[in-house]
Amino acid sequence: MKKWDIAKKLKEVRENLKLTQAEVAEKIGVKHNTISMWESGKNQPDADTFINLCSIYGVNIDDLFGIESNDESFTSFEQAHIIKYRALDERGKAMVDVILDHEYQRISETEEPYLLAAHHEGEWNQEELDEVKEAVSFVTNLKNK
Repeated sequence: MKKWDIAKKLKEVRENLKLTQAEVAEKIGVKHNTISMWESGKNQPDADTFINLCSIYGVNIDDLFGIESNDESFTSFEQAHIIKYRALDERGKAMVDVILDHEYQRISETEEPYLLAAHHEGEWNQEELDEVKEAVSFVTNLKNK
């Protein structure tokens, strides 16, 4: 992989996570213009910093360097979604689960009955149940448009 390709990948992964250069720089203890230099291909981080960046970005080093593997791996965009999902509270996860299940069912060509699942730990209170019903209603209305 060429220096420019690595620079483009560093920028792509950071932007997919909606992080600024300044935010990344602060996390790894460098100046924000250092990140700019890396992303423009004028310079490159050292090996330890690459590992640090992979940790921050939620990617493995193979993805960062564009090394193909035979297993089904996640794109940087998909990995960004996983990181965001893990950061959500239980309510947020439940909402994402409802929409994801609904959309998966919509594109599925099986004749299986509709299944709605939501991630939740503990007992549901009425407010939470109402929010899930609102999310289902929202998705259903989108489907009918």
